[in-house]
Amino acid sequence: MANNTPSKKRDFFNDEEFSDVIVRFANQQIFAHKVVLASGSVWFEKALCGNFSPDAIMAMLRHLYGSKYENQKIYIEPNSTAEFHLAIFMLGDKYDIESLREEAADLFMTFLQDEVQDFELYNGNLHAIQKLVGPDAPQLADRSLAETAQACILVHFESLFANDLFRELMASGTMLNESLALGVLDKIYKKKF
Repeated sequence: MANNTPSKKRDFFNDEEFSDVIVRFANQQIFAHKVVLASGSVWFEKALCGNFSPDAIMAMLRHLYGSKYENQKIYIEPNSTAEFHLAIFMLGDKYDIESLREEAADLFMTFLQDEVQDFELYNGNLHAIQKLVGPDAPQLADRSLAETAQACILVHFESLFANDLFRELMASGTMLNESLALGVLDKIYKKKF
């Protein structure tokens, strides 16, 4: 049986053949690999990762050119409003655009509080909460929205528990991070006993 393993490992630095990203700086151009860059640098990981919708990216760009996010005419599906505001917040976090983060956070929380108080939670909006404060939530540089959402959840836990999907996700351990889930269970215990 022939051994097809090369005796020397190939150096992939600036190798165009398997490159999936080009890094340009000054008058230089380097053929690179996302996995190598992201595994070695948090900055590159944040810059290279993220699947944002074209509408979210367009909203961010318009914001950078002076159009307040809250005033932009963007069609958002009714069952994904919170997810869209969260995506805008995460873009602002990723690219360190404080004013965009603040506007998106305000809209996210206003929407979430209105929906929770009215007992009208769309599944898409529950998934937005899960993305923000669930066990697999990304590590955001700006934790303010996650902290505000956690406080809202603790205040309105009864409204959330009225939703079948929320209860299912809580039971599977995928809805909230461990400390927030324990906080909600503590509120339930104190309310019942």
